[in-house]
Amino acid sequence: MRPIDLVMAAVLTVAMSGIAAAQSPTAPVTTGETRSSWLASGFVGSSFGTSHEVIALDSGGSLDYGGQIAFLFRGNIGAEFLADFAPNAGDNAAFASEPKVNSYMGNIVAAFPLGAAGRYQPYMSGGAGIIQLNVDLFDDINDPASNTFRSNNSQGGGNLGGGFMAFADHFGVRADVRYYKAFSDNNPPAPFIGGETISHLVLSGLGFWRGNVGLAIRW
Repeated sequence: MRPIDLVMAAVLTVAMSGIAAAQSPTAPVTTGETRSSWLASGFVGSSFGTSHEVIALDSGGSLDYGGQIAFLFRGNIGAEFLADFAPNAGDNAAFASEPKVNSYMGNIVAAFPLGAAGRYQPYMSGGAGIIQLNVDLFDDINDPASNTFRSNNSQGGGNLGGGFMAFADHFGVRADVRYYKAFSDNNPPAPFIGGETISHLVLSGLGFWRGNVGLAIRW
């Protein structure tokens, strides 16, 4: 089974169990959590569906992992910082190794607490930040036998996604599916160097999906 199939199965399992519990006649239904709280989570999942506006990339799935910290005012709206890392994603023949694609995002979060003490929380979030590409490149992109060097490029980007959290008191689980897109910039900064230019152009307009599931805590 592909990594994304496992992630989506986990997301559906968590969501369906939360809905079933919320509809159980023994579970009191309230308007949900009304107090402000901090949230933090660590997660693992899959990066998939990599695409680019111009350049053909291998869009196969890859492992990703990361963490999140957020504050929700009265359990409904707030802000989060989200960081995640994919050790290999979107390979291209010009690369000496599969690139690492990392993202650091500041988001607005809207949650919809359900059940007693708001233990079930569907949510949506979106915002902007930095997407980073780290890759080994050939000194001569036309000669695979040439020496290699490390290229690190960063580009502004955005993200939009949503998911489901379920808590038993302070501890719970979090499942999330999210789309990321680097802003387009087809004018590489000087100096105009072959390998660095390629990595800059690959990062510009890069888009990908990430699905994750992990443990969460609130206080």
